[in-house]
Amino acid sequence: GKASASYSTATDITTRNFSTNNNSDTPTSATTNTWQPNQTTSTFTKMKSTCPDLMKAYAQCVIQKQNEGVLEQGACQVEYEQLMECFRMVRSSSSS
Repeated sequence: GKASASYSTATDITTRNFSTNNNSDTPTSATTNTWQPNQTTSTFTKMKSTCPDLMKAYAQCVIQKQNEGVLEQGACQVEYEQLMECFRMVRSSSSS
């Protein structure tokens, strides 16, 4: 049978999806070798504590669609929109 992906894999998928959206927050000066999380990374960390159920639902949807071979753009639109709502809420609360 086909092995189902774990929650950690789901979180990795979600992290990748969000991380590729906006990497413009990374510092441009490369004077130090110390890794600095960009704004998206810190927002994602806050999202994990604010709305873990939404993140899990989106990731599980993506994994299920992938396993069924029907993963395409818009396949998990409802879950994605809910997750983006959480993203905007967390981001706006952290910038004030």
